[in-house]
Amino acid sequence: MFELIASDNVLPDQIATVIADLCPGLTIALLDSDTENADVYFSLTKTDDVDWPVLIYISTLHPPLSFDTGAVTFAEALHEKLKLDCITDTCGLVFGLDPHDPYWALAHINGQWHFASTCGMAIDGPYMDGETEVAEICKIKLLSEIDLTSPRPKMYSAESVGVKPQS
Repeated sequence: MFELIASDNVLPDQIATVIADLCPGLTIALLDSDTENADVYFSLTKTDDVDWPVLIYISTLHPPLSFDTGAVTFAEALHEKLKLDCITDTCGLVFGLDPHDPYWALAHINGQWHFASTCGMAIDGPYMDGETEVAEICKIKLLSEIDLTSPRPKMYSAESVGVKPQS
């Protein structure tokens, strides 16, 4: 299972079509539907970020979406078919990062992969300073271009993407 955040709103039928193209012959269902025993479940959830308005959750045990890099495969398909940019976690492809830092991400923007930081974005908020909501919201920070060309994406060290490794 994995999550992606998309750069525009998307309809359930659009997501189901992209999944069906990647996983032909599998049954696909919205997570909150009455469908039982689907091969692939997905959900769409609104975020608080106008630039990244929807979180897409996918759950399956079937390749290629069941692989650690299922989010990479799905993000590339979303860009190809719907022209959506996506943000996801690092999919285990960048080692040496602080495992407790939730802000590191992979971003697929205009067909190119980037190592990125989501720190300060509205998707991670709202931010509170005691009782006061912090008004300053940041855009995604694209830190370095990376090559995740299928079928076997390259792994990166924290240093190679510009981050001091966790000691």
